[in-house]
Amino acid sequence: MRINLALLIGIIIFSNQTFAQYTWTAKNDFPGLKRYAGSAFSINNLGYFGCGADFTGNFSNVYKDFWQYNTGSDTWIQIADIPLQRYSAIDFSLDGFGYVGTGWTVLGSAATSTFYKYNPTSNTWTLIAPLPGSNRYTGVGLSNGLKGYGGFGYAPLRKDFYEYNAVNDIWTPVTTFPSTERQSLNGFTIGTDVYVGCGYTSSPRNDFWKYDPVNSTWTQTADYPVQNYASVGFTLNNKGIVGLGRNNTVQFNSFFEYDPTSNSWTALPPFPSTGREGSDVFVLNGCAYIIGGRTGSSNYLKEVWQLCLTTSLADNEELPFELNLYSQDQFINIAFNSEDGSKYELNIHDVTGRKIFTGKLQSSYNEQINVASGIYVYAVNKNNKIVKTGKVAVN
Repeated sequence: MRINLALLIGIIIFSNQTFAQYTWTAKNDFPGLKRYAGSAFSINNLGYFGCGADFTGNFSNVYKDFWQYNTGSDTWIQIADIPLQRYSAIDFSLDGFGYVGTGWTVLGSAATSTFYKYNPTSNTWTLIAPLPGSNRYTGVGLSNGLKGYGGFGYAPLRKDFYEYNAVNDIWTPVTTFPSTERQSLNGFTIGTDVYVGCGYTSSPRNDFWKYDPVNSTWTQTADYPVQNYASVGFTLNNKGIVGLGRNNTVQFNSFFEYDPTSNSWTALPPFPSTGREGSDVFVLNGCAYIIGGRTGSSNYLKEVWQLCLTTSLADNEELPFELNLYSQDQFINIAFNSEDGSKYELNIHDVTGRKIFTGKLQSSYNEQINVASGIYVYAVNKNNKIVKTGKVAVN
């Protein structure tokens, strides 16, 4: 799929001084076979994606092909296969190399602890020290630029977490994680700190934790707003961003940004396509690229979406209208007034990313909508550009 007129959806995240504006853009589809639960990392301004699985009907495959992505040309080329196919592996990049390990190998087979390092100069994969502990899949892998980190996962449920020293090819256990074992969790790094959270035990979770490698300590941070597993996590603008995934009944298209300064999550207007699980992500040049995944139980994807930080708008910029959204009992009341005659559109979403209201605003507009208790995010658009956002709580 190629959208020549790029679909741009502005995202504005509140801070004390500025509005940070993000845009979503649909890119060329991944040229390999559709899949979910693959592996992705970035090296030297190039993205890499491969492995994964597709369990559609009688057609079921676990993959080992790998591909390289060029942001400038929006093109992919196939590179050397990883030696052993796998899905739900862990991955990260460190010191100019890509790392992929653990995962489930082939249908009817088993999990593995094997780990490989990819050298982009020689286009080769090298077997390195395996992740300690039992074979596993659905764990999490991260890098803070100094060390690699990996652990958690299933078969059985685990909470062991390790630090990888690439110079010595040694995994070392970190301080024991103080909460529950889990699989299908997500994470990101901010500075040298490593954040992991959500995931699945006997039910979805939303707790989040920070590991400080300098002091070897774990600290619980603010909970993610919804229980979630099989989501994506990454870092942009020195903030953690988590989105997509699922709970026991719903696949989300919502995204939230974590600010370590305020220890809080802010809802973003949602991902501009269908909710999904098992997608993968790499970050290049200040943009995140979200690849593949699965909708429902059998619709596997090869879409690629780009999320970029684009501009900043001063928070004292005057707008040519007045808008007031406030809650009263189980209602959101909308009061809009404008003297310039321009046409605007108001969209309201719940925290799962589901759109609950769309209204056309011009001159004077008043509306009252009945909603359930919860937090709602709204955005005002003019000519396909978001000009105002906010949130309203309904008790």
